[in-house]
Amino acid sequence: YRTWTRGVIRGRGVTSWKITSRTDDRMLWPYLDGELVELAALPPKMSAYLEEQEAALRARSDLGSSADDFWRLFRVQEGMEQAKVVWSDLSCWMEAACVESDSVPLNTTYYIACQDPLRAWLLTAWLNARVTRHFLRQLAERANQDYRRHFGWVVASMKLPVRWADWLCGAPD
Repeated sequence: YRTWTRGVIRGRGVTSWKITSRTDDRMLWPYLDGELVELAALPPKMSAYLEEQEAALRARSDLGSSADDFWRLFRVQEGMEQAKVVWSDLSCWMEAACVESDSVPLNTTYYIACQDPLRAWLLTAWLNARVTRHFLRQLAERANQDYRRHFGWVVASMKLPVRWADWLCGAPD
């Protein structure tokens, strides 16, 4: 069961330093373990379950022309299964958390994949720093009430100290 599923990270469950989402929320993961290579053939139990859900899956607006692969996941990217920093796209303040597991961020979150957990924790600390949070709040698009939209471009505009940026991008230790 765990081999073919992944935990999910919802935006509303991301707080500073931790994920508060329910830990039993999972999604089917039709990929080889540790790789983003789709399975050549679905395991029988997964296939049977997905066939029961076929009508709903075919009704998705993002299905497009892949009619044969009605079970395909979209917006799957490299780095989803490694250490990463996640934040909610909609919050009052920037709140980042380090995720060391293979849990998958849903479309209510943004994430930055990191080489290892140490780099992910450092980036999490930078995004949760008071000066960073205030800067990003001023730059982020206003939403309803006191909420802001922390898009990827908003976070990308926050400059890191040069030596940190070099190290985070893979420069030798």
